Amino acid sequence: MKRFALVMVCVFAFSVVFAQTNDNEEPATGESIAVEDYKNIILPFEIISAEEETPTEDTIRALVFRSFYNFIGIIPGANLVEPDRIEELGSVDEIKANAENSNIRRLVRGSIQLIARNRVRINIYLWDQFLGEEYFSKSYTSPTDLDLLDNIDVMIGDLTTEMFQRAVSIAYLEFRDFSIGAERYNLYVNNVLIDRITNENFNLNLRVLADETYNVVLRRQQDMSIVFENAYPLKENQRERISHKAEGTVNIRRIRHKKARHKYEMFFNDEVATENQTFTLPAGRSYEIKVLEDGELVYIQTNYLADKVVLNLEPELERITGLNFTLTFLDGNMLNLNFDYYFTSKMAAGIAIGGAYIPAALLKLDPTVDIPDFAFLNIDLGYTYLFLNDRTHIFRAGAKANFRYQLSFLEPEFQSFLESEGVFPNSFMAGLHVFVQFSIFHLQFGMYYDINNAMFSNPNIIAGFRF
Repeated sequence: MKRFALVMVCVFAFSVVFAQTNDNEEPATGESIAVEDYKNIILPFEIISAEEETPTEDTIRALVFRSFYNFIGIIPGANLVEPDRIEELGSVDEIKANAENSNIRRLVRGSIQLIARNRVRINIYLWDQFLGEEYFSKSYTSPTDLDLLDNIDVMIGDLTTEMFQRAVSIAYLEFRDFSIGAERYNLYVNNVLIDRITNENFNLNLRVLADETYNVVLRRQQDMSIVFENAYPLKENQRERISHKAEGTVNIRRIRHKKARHKYEMFFNDEVATENQTFTLPAGRSYEIKVLEDGELVYIQTNYLADKVVLNLEPELERITGLNFTLTFLDGNMLNLNFDYYFTSKMAAGIAIGGAYIPAALLKLDPTVDIPDFAFLNIDLGYTYLFLNDRTHIFRAGAKANFRYQLSFLEPEFQSFLESEGVFPNSFMAGLHVFVQFSIFHLQFGMYYDINNAMFSNPNIIAGFRF
């Protein structure tokens, strides 16, 4: 049960650092640690049990390292080497040999050994480049249950005192009451990553060395921009409560391309809104803006509001006239690019250019005739009329009549053979289609009449995107 209790508290304990005041009163108190140009390094502790490593030993090693690093690492002037850079520095002997060149002054190492089913021995060694020796070493024995956390506090107190020659007193940074929506942050204290904040239930009591100043920074994970920064000078036993509410600003500008003699209504998250209106709103959420023209929906857009971001929303309606592009496919196996110019809100004239590549096997012709694969090009001239809504609406329906000239790139003898098989690679056609469009989506139904050969094509379905 005691081992189980230790494992259960480890997620919490990785974020909780030293809380025990050292009883050694010999070093000075109330003095900030001198800032040095040198780096210090804390190595993950070695497991020296005779048997194979156990989950309990791995857990204790992670717990000890994170506790030491989180407490000492955020002390101003501690200058700890980042954990992800430790491995590249080599072994303990290599670190010591290269300490001067690597600008490392102090090295903390240790070992962990299970000496009974529920007891552990932890040894700590502190080496100093200036002295050229390990000038501090101490062994601690502890149960592996919750008492281990208190004993780790004692170890950190002893080590901090020896490293910086000052007695340890405690202050607290208390993080709670975070209102962040879907935002995600990295929490830094004195440039050390302490935790990742991913929900509004975040709660952390961070115990720190008193008589120091701690710079707290929140960076949004999406772009690592700073959304919160403040410095907290802390005295002994002082508790500083830190919370954060994610907020952003929305500026609603004017509606563009309004038509004369029409009534427009605008709604922001289903509430009536007006042009040139500003909101300060909870961030980490999406907000919807709608515009109605004479009671019909003509514009809708959803925008995510990030923390400390200013959104400028300017609903832009479709122009009454203007150029319209549509990319269509599934017209047989063709791909067409359509250019339509609306000279009123409902009528347009245009041109389309398209083509296809036809594998001969697809035609299922006489296998004794070796027909090569071929391609063809088509050019369309057309007229469009919207009979349901006009081009300023999100949903609209219309009809389109067009004339098409289809040209194949095939030798004349093969063209004659295809025509004898009922395939006409070169032809002049007329088409009639009806279509519906919703936002950028386009769906069209209709058929063509081959004027050269006096025959109708099979009905076709054309899908595409409107830009």
